[in-house]
Amino acid sequence: MATFHVDYVEKDDPARKKKLASVILFMYPDFQSKTLYMYRFCFWKSSPCQANVLKPVITEHGVCYQFNSGDEGKRSDVEGSLYGLMISFMTKQEEYLVGSYIAGYTILLHNSKDHPNVVTQGFQVAPGGSANVAIKQKYVKNLPQPHGQCADKQLAYFPHYSKINCQAECLHNETIEKCGCRLVYYPEVPGLRECSPIDVNTCWGPLLTNVSQIMKNCACTEACETFYFEYSVTNGRVSDVSAQAAAVFLNTTQTYVEKNYLAVYLYYKEMSYEEVIQQEAYSTLTLLADIGGALGLILGSTLMTVAEILDFFLGLSIWKFFGVKL
Repeated sequence: MATFHVDYVEKDDPARKKKLASVILFMYPDFQSKTLYMYRFCFWKSSPCQANVLKPVITEHGVCYQFNSGDEGKRSDVEGSLYGLMISFMTKQEEYLVGSYIAGYTILLHNSKDHPNVVTQGFQVAPGGSANVAIKQKYVKNLPQPHGQCADKQLAYFPHYSKINCQAECLHNETIEKCGCRLVYYPEVPGLRECSPIDVNTCWGPLLTNVSQIMKNCACTEACETFYFEYSVTNGRVSDVSAQAAAVFLNTTQTYVEKNYLAVYLYYKEMSYEEVIQQEAYSTLTLLADIGGALGLILGSTLMTVAEILDFFLGLSIWKFFGVKL
């Protein structure tokens, strides 16, 4: 399976260049050659990727491999599949374990500062051709109370606040409290051991049955400013000519290539982003304007009229009590 992380664009970036997804690929390693034998080719902006471009990272889905975690700073400055990431695989379904019901890879698009929640937010692509993933950024600015529910809380284990990080920290704290250990894909805690398989089966497993209540108690709200990544996936079947050529190159059969080959293209479909900003539906200024408009319509009065009435009663009061006319 594969996971793609997408870093976000800072608002003050003058070039508006977008960092491409940091790619995490869940693949089986070849322990003898110490390489990823399922990964065949990699191209970044139509040029071969550098060596060791994929870095292992542990997620809830297992060991994944990451491209552009954010430190490398790879950016896309032109839209289209030729100027993004292309990576191809040979799935090798004959080596799948019993119980593997779906062949292919899982892809996750998200901010590289967020905890990679592959299980709930990833989507799958199947072998047998190509998968074109066109990405578009969406910037969202939410309102805090009393008009909204957003918050930027201080988290203990994550430097960046987001709803995903808040939920991950919530489950992390619950695991520490109930099981006395930490899961390997959560941040390290000094002096705390990692959960063993026995801990996962006897303690963490039962906790998952009550995860909805745990999340409710955590009350994780949306961040006041965040980026999302919308995407669309189109698929194409590998041609007979390409399958025959690949079969000769890999010393296998055409049927095997058609069953196991997959090329993933990850790119921005346009060099712009959508901005969504929440605003008060009914502000204080709007309320005062409506009151003034209603008074003017119903009573035929304005603020000047109100001032004249107050001036009249003030002058009348001074004349009555002090005998002085203004």
